[in-house]
Amino acid sequence: MKLISELKFLGKDKQFKQCLNKKEQKEFDWYLTFDEHAHKLIKKIIDFIKTDKFGEAYSNLPEIEKVFSKESLFLGKMRICAKNHGMKKEEKLLINAMRRSQKVLEIFRKTGSYLGKGKKEKALYEFEKILKLLG
Repeated sequence: MKLISELKFLGKDKQFKQCLNKKEQKEFDWYLTFDEHAHKLIKKIIDFIKTDKFGEAYSNLPEIEKVFSKESLFLGKMRICAKNHGMKKEEKLLINAMRRSQKVLEIFRKTGSYLGKGKKEKALYEFEKILKLLG
């Protein structure tokens, strides 16, 4: 299951959309394409690792962490919005998405230590695990 698949319906939920201001709506629109964007970034890292370009892989890690951190902040904001408007179902879905997002961040943060010639297979394994979580 993709990281955000069950949240896609929120984009069509009129009640949920009404509780968002314009900035939050723009962030939500960005989030609906998040998994595709993150998938491309992770694939790029995997390609660098497979070709033994560990320096380039390592230099791209901050960009990926920034994207996933932005996602976590976004999910938190959306959860607060749902909670403040009494949307229990939406809040529960957002909490589950936040948990998965945290899991991805945890995996991602430890993979940086695997970027080296002796640890290539472990790094590939961990980044491919992230790809599976993304879908």
